[in-house]
Amino acid sequence: MPLKFPQPPLGAATDVAVFHCPFIIDAPTAGELRVRQNVKVVVSRDGRIQAIDPNHEADKSTTANKTCVIVPGFVDCHVHAPQYKQLGTKTDVPLMEWLQKYTFPAEAAFASTAHASAVYPRLICRLLRNGTTTALYFASNHLAASLILAETCAKYGQRALVGKTCSDQLLPEDYVETTAGSLADTEVFVKSVYERHGRNGLVMPVVTPRFVPTCSLELLQGLGEIAEKYSCHIQTHAAESVDQVALVRSQHPELARDIAILASCKLLTSKTVLAHCTHLHDSEARTMAQTGAAIASCPYSNMLFSRAVLPVNRFRSLGVKIGLGTDIAGGHSASMVDSVRMAGLVSRIDGFLPRWDRSTDPREESGVQPVGDEEVVDWKTAFYLSTRGGAQALGLEVGVFEVGMRWDAVMVDLTWDEDDSADDTPRENEEDVEMKFERWICSHGGEQGVKKVWVDGKTVFARE
Repeated sequence: MPLKFPQPPLGAATDVAVFHCPFIIDAPTAGELRVRQNVKVVVSRDGRIQAIDPNHEADKSTTANKTCVIVPGFVDCHVHAPQYKQLGTKTDVPLMEWLQKYTFPAEAAFASTAHASAVYPRLICRLLRNGTTTALYFASNHLAASLILAETCAKYGQRALVGKTCSDQLLPEDYVETTAGSLADTEVFVKSVYERHGRNGLVMPVVTPRFVPTCSLELLQGLGEIAEKYSCHIQTHAAESVDQVALVRSQHPELARDIAILASCKLLTSKTVLAHCTHLHDSEARTMAQTGAAIASCPYSNMLFSRAVLPVNRFRSLGVKIGLGTDIAGGHSASMVDSVRMAGLVSRIDGFLPRWDRSTDPREESGVQPVGDEEVVDWKTAFYLSTRGGAQALGLEVGVFEVGMRWDAVMVDLTWDEDDSADDTPRENEEDVEMKFERWICSHGGEQGVKKVWVDGKTVFARE
């Protein structure tokens, strides 16, 4: 079956686009699945939903056939773009050793713009055909390659937040930056992306210190100044693993913890997304909630490298915004559906979940406590985290089908075996569709089920 990735000009230059959908499905809030039948959706030329008319009599030409539904595009809140060729391999050692042994050498190869130009289109097309309409990317330390990533996202029509990664210590000699060079290149990157795509364009720049251990205090402070000057998004890693937490404490004995260090450098804002946070204290989660900072939960790599589970429900109850991420290549899959499944699975594992802040609750003796039912993440909540939750973490008007939101959407074929495919009888009710969608999410959903993808109302992928 041929695959199509239309390139600019994307879609038709009409004033509005009209989508006739047998069913649209979204998750406006955690734990809620909304199914609407026979829906006419009108989308403006700039990609915003102008009208949603349920129970509408469709004309002869429908956007989706009987076996398909339309859902919001997936929002991947944590992707390491230059690690794409590592996907599914080389996760046999602890985090800090993994970085030195495998990852830094792989990322150093992006000093070659030819290498970047070869790898990044493959990554972006892979994500689009998995239904990922928005991605928050770590690039490499290289300015030129990072700009190639931003332009490649724009070329293929993916909504993207891209950061040139910054590190001035504890990296191999052929990959480490100088402090001054990292700051200068970051400012050039931010200005270049804004000049090319506007302040609220499809592609946005992100100030990106890799994480505290590989950044001097001078670099962190300088990056905080740049983020403040240009009102940028910020991303980094925090409280990720036992070895990383211990290293930060040894480097910064006074502040000791990621959250305190980032806050002191103006890097904890309402536009900050922190990956992992599995070893975060409750008091730190409250600080994040107060500032509006968000967490990118990466359930697969959290188990691999953190050997811990993010307490999603607990931190959400404290007011923290949370989205999901694949964490290519710390995670094994490019599919957000796999992250949805894993989020539900790991929430049920006893003994891995940090639960209480030692400074406020004397019950925390060992650092972890058994998992209670209140921490279980059901599949509807996990789907919400992969769509609307991720969009809220990034401050974007996507992830749910409401008037005024942008039409970033995915057509999903719910067929799951030959008998199901052969059944051409009309669906009888929304309950039946919800069950079939649950089966797709929890059992067989993946790349082959994605038939069409739109960003801002324009087709960016089609399987014909």
